Amino acid sequence: MIDFKIPNLDPNATIKSKLTSSIDLKALLVKMHSILAEAADRFILPRFQKLDSNDIFQDGRFHEIITKADREASTWILNHCRKEFPASYSEEDKRDENLTPELLWQVDPLDGTHEFKNGYCGFTIQAALLKKSQKDFQPLAGIIYSPLDHFSVYGGNEIGIFRKHQSTESRILVGPISSVITIHARELDLPRNLSAIQKIFKEQWQCPVSLSFGGGAGNTFLQMLSGYECGQSQIYLFPRNYTSEWDLSAAESLFEVLGGWICDFKGQAFTYNRGDPKNRNGFIAVLGLKKSEVLPLVKPWIIKELNHD
Repeated sequence: MIDFKIPNLDPNATIKSKLTSSIDLKALLVKMHSILAEAADRFILPRFQKLDSNDIFQDGRFHEIITKADREASTWILNHCRKEFPASYSEEDKRDENLTPELLWQVDPLDGTHEFKNGYCGFTIQAALLKKSQKDFQPLAGIIYSPLDHFSVYGGNEIGIFRKHQSTESRILVGPISSVITIHARELDLPRNLSAIQKIFKEQWQCPVSLSFGGGAGNTFLQMLSGYECGQSQIYLFPRNYTSEWDLSAAESLFEVLGGWICDFKGQAFTYNRGDPKNRNGFIAVLGLKKSEVLPLVKPWIIKELNHD
């Protein structure tokens, strides 16, 4: 029988900061949250379901689409956060190689552009505060914001995780995890034979396993966090090679607080602010289950999917 993970979260615990005393991480996140929300109100929501041909600069498959909303939101966000962190960059405005920062914001100004272009829900704005380690960068904190719902989740190891809906905010706490699993996939790009994976998990865990189809990565991560808060384990399978590091960085910082994990389908951890931003070996994101239990089950299936793609 496989054990379901129960995160050790004490709501009364004092979280010790590893940052210098001059940095208030919660204040940084609140400030960035306001910037993202205003960018959405100014540039993204006014064009939702109203895009014309002049608003689409580049079209094609999922990773090739660029709209005016992406670019204008990116410019607005970076103009604000570069005042404090000059090396910050986005999918649309890459980093300055001459800068050697300790901290920077990595921004995805419109995650789920394909959904947005087609007038579907399922798009978000994501931002991760990256901290330099010895050889690379790792996410210190993150924000995932859904403009249509005015809903967001933000936080990191230093402060915990918070849920915000309009002006109402509360800390996310997770209780005991039930023997129920939800497997997530992107509705506009469903993997083949997903029902086979569902069957494998049902047989292995001897529990109900449901399928959930969402939008872009950020949208799916929000669904996973909500489901996990309700006590259900969450798995997101993405056997495609077109996503990039900014699709994952915000979520990784949030998942880490809850004992979750994100890696590629070879089991390798991600680094950030790297030379090649593409996630060449797809990714798997999990809340509530151990990597040693999940990865061997999905590897054979995922190799076929990556080769098919």
